[in-house]
Amino acid sequence: MNSDIELMAEVARLYYEMDMTQQEISERLFTSRSRVSRLIKQAREEGIVEITIHSNHQRKKSLEEVFVSQFKLKDVCIVETKKDSSVSPFQQVTAMAAEYLNTFLRNGMVLGLSWGNSIYHTILHLRPRVNLPDLHIVQMLGSIEGDTPEIDGPDLVRQAAEVYKCRFNYLMAPMIVEDEHVRNHLRQRSSIAEVIRTAEFADVLCTGIGTISSWQSYITPDINRTLMKVHAAGRICGFYFNDKGELLDLPIHDQIIGVGTGVFKTVPNRIAVASGDEKVGAILGALRGSYINALVTDSDTALAVMKLSRK
Repeated sequence: MNSDIELMAEVARLYYEMDMTQQEISERLFTSRSRVSRLIKQAREEGIVEITIHSNHQRKKSLEEVFVSQFKLKDVCIVETKKDSSVSPFQQVTAMAAEYLNTFLRNGMVLGLSWGNSIYHTILHLRPRVNLPDLHIVQMLGSIEGDTPEIDGPDLVRQAAEVYKCRFNYLMAPMIVEDEHVRNHLRQRSSIAEVIRTAEFADVLCTGIGTISSWQSYITPDINRTLMKVHAAGRICGFYFNDKGELLDLPIHDQIIGVGTGVFKTVPNRIAVASGDEKVGAILGALRGSYINALVTDSDTALAVMKLSRK
């Protein structure tokens, strides 16, 4: 029993204090990635890990005002980066994102969720003060069908719905299919079409902002070479854009089962959770393309985005 607790504590320390990925931890401790994921979740549930974010003291209000003005955003939450903190900036940002969602969401709203590590950790931090039984959470993209089910769409909408005690809908399809013909055929299924239609007219969209490297395990080498050739800067809801925010004309966009680009006009509140040096170019592209109108990030990342925008 003690050995189980010690392993759980070690996994939690590597994950939260050393900011290692689940894959890195599994390799270091010679165990499976799925076991690492279970131990991290169990550590939170059993109180071995407790993260407290005092957001009122950590937000950079002056920087937020400048950021909103420069990028014409509805809102921004910028957590002050504290390198001497035992909690990594990423964990502070996702905790802030959870707090932001808790104050934003209301009964009767439809929340569309993307997938990924940022959204997964945001959901882990959700601590709503009240249940929202009339909230409706929908999956915006098909399943990535990878070896990380904890960050995939189905798990995320289910976990978020459990937190708010509300209803939810899976998008029962893979995210990427062979070609446009297969994509169109699947989209005609009533169950799939209904979920996509609901997601495209959601009240709130919550997503991460991806980089080229973060999606390499889900695409073919040929597609990856194409992305490098056209200088893709990032992706959001499966769509790739360049550093100017321009949507790229790529065949892969016709192979994705999920919401269309219309969500960037029909969804009134488009919240992105993103931080880190590797995300700076992708965040700037997403801002320039007006794919999002609210952002949760940290002060180092925000300053780097502003610096890059002046080049």
